Amino acid sequence: MSIQEETTPPKPRTITYGSVTIECDPPDEEQIKKNIADGQRAFARAIEWAFNHKPGVDIEFKKDVPYFHVDPDNISLLIRTLNGKTDKVYYSEEKNDFLVYEQ
Repeated sequence: MSIQEETTPPKPRTITYGSVTIECDPPDEEQIKKNIADGQRAFARAIEWAFNHKPGVDIEFKKDVPYFHVDPDNISLLIRTLNGKTDKVYYSEEKNDFLVYEQ
């Protein structure tokens, strides 16, 4: 006859978010250590990526596709770059088109 050690199951955790309540067993010590190690590896990858990349985005200019941005000197105008040519433009609802701004 063998004696078995009685273990009490872990007390379930209750998590409520809004009107949803979930009950689950807490993670064991091994799972906690694994999650910490996984998180540290992911953080190390993010830090490496952040320091090896320049901020912002790269915009690929394509032929016959205009690029617009706001004129920093006059926010009612746009600056349009199209096929290497840059113009200050505004939108005309009447003509349903962008027109070059003549100073």
